[in-house]
Amino acid sequence: MKDLCRMTPEKLTLYATAIAMELAKDGTEEELCVLKTLIGQIHHTLCTLTAQRALLARCDRE
Repeated sequence: MKDLCRMTPEKLTLYATAIAMELAKDGTEEELCVLKTLIGQIHHTLCTLTAQRALLARCDRE
C-alpha cells in the first residue's frame, strides 16, 4: 500500500482505466455486470471499514 502514497491521482486513474479495459475486453454483458456488482461490493466494504476505523480512533481519543 505504500506505493499508493507515491502515485499521483492522475496515474492512479490511468491504472484503474487500464485494468477496467483489460477486464472488459473479453467479457460478456452478463459477466461485466457481475464484475461491476462485485467491485461495487468491495467499494462499500472498504467504506464501512474506513468509517468504523475512524470512529474507533475518535472514541479512543475521548
